[in-house]
Amino acid sequence: MSYGSAGLNAVHGIAYGVAALTHQSHGATNAVVLPYVIDALRESRHAELLEVARMFGIQTADEVQAVRALPHQLRELVGKLGIPTDLNAFGVTRTSLQELLTDSLGVTRLAKAFPVGNIEDSYADIINNAWHNRLQDETTARLAAD
Repeated sequence: MSYGSAGLNAVHGIAYGVAALTHQSHGATNAVVLPYVIDALRESRHAELLEVARMFGIQTADEVQAVRALPHQLRELVGKLGIPTDLNAFGVTRTSLQELLTDSLGVTRLAKAFPVGNIEDSYADIINNAWHNRLQDETTARLAAD
């Protein structure tokens, strides 16, 4: 029950597709995707992610900023573990991103339980951001600068 309602099912669903492309371990494929899925859940799972942020020692009084800091800290941790922090460095080619999206959405038991409005768009954003090594606030900052 908790697996289907936590929202992290997208980590596993996308990780299966990454493993099919790269033949890397499920643990490593989950790790490379995790920060980007957490980033996508910032609004729909704010309270839960705030709790996790506090467990990670993120103590800023601004709760929104604390939740925004969590994916950054997770991505940094993944890198410290010696796992690439983006799909490009992990061996996923740009030309395979659509295939990855299709395969990930094909794990329907996980995709259907992802707590966002438009699952396909959200998965596409997660995969794109994970390939470019961008979290949402970095994407917003780049767009504002352009």
